[in-house]
Amino acid sequence: MTHFSTTTPHADEESIEYCIAAGKDNAKVIVPPKIQVQGLGYHRGDSPPIIDSATFELMKGENLAVIGPNGSGKSTLLRLLAGILSPTFGEVHYDAIPLRQLSLRQRATKIAVVNQHETPDPRLSVRDYVRLGAIPYESHRSLEAINTSVEQALTTMNLQQLSNKAMHQLSGGERQKAHIARSLCQEPEVLLLDEPTNHLDPKAKGEVLSCIVNLGLTTVTVLHELSLAAQMCDQLLVLESARLRAFGPPQTVLTSSLVDNVFGVELHHFQHPREHRSLLCLDIPLLRNVQSTETI
Repeated sequence: MTHFSTTTPHADEESIEYCIAAGKDNAKVIVPPKIQVQGLGYHRGDSPPIIDSATFELMKGENLAVIGPNGSGKSTLLRLLAGILSPTFGEVHYDAIPLRQLSLRQRATKIAVVNQHETPDPRLSVRDYVRLGAIPYESHRSLEAINTSVEQALTTMNLQQLSNKAMHQLSGGERQKAHIARSLCQEPEVLLLDEPTNHLDPKAKGEVLSCIVNLGLTTVTVLHELSLAAQMCDQLLVLESARLRAFGPPQTVLTSSLVDNVFGVELHHFQHPREHRSLLCLDIPLLRNVQSTETI
């Protein structure tokens, strides 16, 4: 059974392992990227591409945030990574294995998805809803093992005290934690999340993203809040008009010129008053009608 870490592993430490093989000491074994995307594209019929020639890699344990204007292809990219959509061209690999070669059961135990609009039966208890994530294991795992997995997911997301409540009784932040707990019951290696902070208040956004980055999994999260994306990710991917505009560490990708060109607003950096880190501020002007004071 998968045990969820409370700390995120460093990708560079995970990328190379050393072993003794074939009589050679300290032989280097290169570990492939957890996710490798090569020339990925998707379009419907003769319409313009929704994703066009995206190429990037993500190592085990890294957190990727995907940002971009509305309609830039963020949710479509996530569906391609999940195998919900089949690419028009290009390929997605997990641990050097093409996604198209993985069976549905293999995908369900490797990849978990938290969609933007999850609509579980509101009468379900939190525990019963979380248990739905264990469906891929029901045919070959004992009831005791499944119950243990459910309790572990509830504990990881701090939902033990809410486990007997009905889903409709939860706050927005609590529901998102329940969605993530359900996905953890799949015991995935990769977690894909589509705008998990949507409609949450500021504190709940921070709580949900903190839970995500502390899982120790490889995660891909679509976000609209640039400042939160920069804080939670190891790698930042910027989409604009179906194209991958930038990819890399947030401190190098999220420049004032890029934000101005892609989002049409100004980005300013300020030093945190107590901590050794930068705060991001977007200058979003409000256009007001100027009423004339002239008398007629």
